[in-house]
Amino acid sequence: SEERFRLAAEASRIGIWEITGKASEADQWYTTPGKATIRYDERFAEIFDLPPGQTVPLLDALARVDQGDRDDAAGAATDTVASQGE
Repeated sequence: SEERFRLAAEASRIGIWEITGKASEADQWYTTPGKATIRYDERFAEIFDLPPGQTVPLLDALARVDQGDRDDAAGAATDTVASQGE
């Protein structure tokens, strides 16, 4: 349930985020500014030093991921959203 997920997320201190963008354009998200943004919770903002309660361009958020992990993070996000359709 949603409540169980919320409790698990709080207990593990993970940040929660959601991509906003067209799944059909997922292949362009990481090369074209403005194609996708993310909304996130307070913990995500704390982890990645982002302003709380805002939406930011996905490219800005990815710039805060360690360079060695960035391609994997971008690919996983793209694959997940593309597999769900629009």
